Amino acid sequence: MDLNVFLERVPQSVLLTSSTLDAVQQFLLRWSARLLQCSTELVESHPDYFCVRPINKMRQISVDAVRELSRNVFNSPHQADRKVFVIYEADRLPRAAANAFLKTLEEPPLDTSLFLLTTRPYDLLPTLRSRCWWISIPVSVAQHPSDEVQAWMRTFKCYVDQYLQGNEVPLMQIYGLLYHFQSYVEVEAQKVQLSEGEYLNSEEILAMKAGIEKRCVQQFFMAIEASLGEIFRCNQVLEKMYLYPRWIQNLEKAFELTEANLSAASALEMFLLKLCSYRET
Repeated sequence: MDLNVFLERVPQSVLLTSSTLDAVQQFLLRWSARLLQCSTELVESHPDYFCVRPINKMRQISVDAVRELSRNVFNSPHQADRKVFVIYEADRLPRAAANAFLKTLEEPPLDTSLFLLTTRPYDLLPTLRSRCWWISIPVSVAQHPSDEVQAWMRTFKCYVDQYLQGNEVPLMQIYGLLYHFQSYVEVEAQKVQLSEGEYLNSEEILAMKAGIEKRCVQQFFMAIEASLGEIFRCNQVLEKMYLYPRWIQNLEKAFELTEANLSAASALEMFLLKLCSYRET
């Protein structure tokens, strides 16, 4: 179906999902621009565009923010023929906030479109998903690690090779990797703050930074796992294959700690220090 024809069909409650938040947001902006009859650059400043986002380091969407959004739903449009309401990262809705939004989601006014954005649709309450028209947006371009991540991985593999050859890996080298990881995360967060800062308050920026850190650590941990597998395949270090499952297990434990809100740098530090803690007996 032609995208323009598709966008003319306006369901009132939509769950937009994809593998990346950027893909979801870009699609939303195009759709909202058509609904509000403006350019994509002006959507987020349009008087009939309303949104809520996670706030602070816990990255939760508050009940009060959802209730305020629901109250605005029943107001008349200011400028356009329709109103657009968006919940970014809807999987961050706690149960109380989700329940507060159910009635609004089920029976919005005819001049209103509601969008829930997420990369983790099954973390939403089933009652939310069942009230939405679900659209999954494919990411057409393969997601490759950035140049910075690839450079980090080359250094990481060099240290692992050094260890497998029986050489000591100095702590300064390990902490150098941590420093470069933290620098990368900070630069990525700064990019978002510069591009989105005009529309976000300080609590929303803090939550977005926490989300960026989370995505960065996922990217790094996936790349680390792939690198370890490549090292053992290419170097044929069969006599040390027993290390591989241990390292993967430690990597999984470190990642679980980030899911429990331990900082990404601290979890990565624990993994890297433990990585080179095994010695032949």
